[in-house]
Amino acid sequence: MKDADGTVHTPYERTYAGLPVLGGDLIVHESKSGTTESVTRATQAPVKVNQYADRTRRPPARRRRRGPSYAGLMSFTYEDVGATRKPGHCPEGFRPLHVRTRIGEGHEVFHRAAEALLTWEMHRALGVGVTATEDRAATGVDVTITLAGVIKAPCRVVWTVEEHRRVGWAYGTLPGHPECGEESFVVDRTGDGTVWLTITAFSRPAKWYTRAGGPAARGLQHAYARRCGAALRKLCEEESP
Repeated sequence: MKDADGTVHTPYERTYAGLPVLGGDLIVHESKSGTTESVTRATQAPVKVNQYADRTRRPPARRRRRGPSYAGLMSFTYEDVGATRKPGHCPEGFRPLHVRTRIGEGHEVFHRAAEALLTWEMHRALGVGVTATEDRAATGVDVTITLAGVIKAPCRVVWTVEEHRRVGWAYGTLPGHPECGEESFVVDRTGDGTVWLTITAFSRPAKWYTRAGGPAARGLQHAYARRCGAALRKLCEEESP
């Protein structure tokens, strides 16, 4: 996958004896010049195999042409997985969303906001239900957001970023979600020290009630994104001395 600025994101799948290693997926991010900038891993925990396994065949990691492999798991409900990494990109047939909210200023605000985002604290502060397979966002983690105690929105994290001035993640919709598409949440600190939350998404209705909602449903999506920014700003203000 190649961004407009020339940055290349190359996903890899680790295998052992011809079988995929769960948690072994990784994405290498290279600059336009070919320099490796960072590596996004599906898990930060050590990946091990059974010490008694047959070691006669150890095929090397192979380059993949598509996004992360989720064999045996529920499939995403859309095709362009990971597309929220591409600035300004919206797949055909989907509606774009882009909401940017000022959170505060300074190093401490940035780190507080980043931690709240990675640990689902920002979402829980909205009053929605959050059920996740891990305590922190990481590629491959499943998370279900429950709205109004009734509507369940299952998703899976498709990419994460943890850099000096930029932290965030994105998740894609799974079967049962009222919408179809992808949404990213990124906290960044600009050169003047200002901290921002940027929410980018592309979606289309997947249930009869979201289709029937029309413009009102789209308005709710924008309102939800603005509430995320307000909730994160409040969390950071409460932490300030």
